[in-house]
Amino acid sequence: MKTIAFLSLLISFSITSFAQKQTFDLVTFTPPKGWTKEEKQNVIVYTKVDKKNKVWCQIGVYKSTASKGNIEDDLQSEWNEMAVKQFNITDPMQATETQEADGWKIKTGSGKFTSSNQPVAVLLTTFSGYNRCTSIIAITNSQAYLE
Repeated sequence: MKTIAFLSLLISFSITSFAQKQTFDLVTFTPPKGWTKEEKQNVIVYTKVDKKNKVWCQIGVYKSTASKGNIEDDLQSEWNEMAVKQFNITDPMQATETQEADGWKIKTGSGKFTSSNQPVAVLLTTFSGYNRCTSIIAITNSQAYLE
């Protein structure tokens, strides 16, 4: 099965050219420098907190699961599990057009919720192909992390 090359996803990481890549399940990526890493069975989570400015961002790279058969169903299923259930998002997901790369279909869904009286953005990118599906989620309360 092909490995998904993931160098950047909706959030740019300021990384030096000699940073080492990491592989988690099907995803190969360059970890964000200076972020706290927490590795669990099904997800690697990177967190950055700026206590001075009271802003934060969290990125989760999830292990793959069996595909539902197409990118739309995979994205909707992942959105329901990773965003709606976890953060009680009630507004409809806003989705991008499907992109394709190396036999993978890629689509991003976004939404928002409120935490501690602050708006929080959720971006979920799902990769679907080769009968597998994997996702990367970014959650932040600051526009600074959306660049």
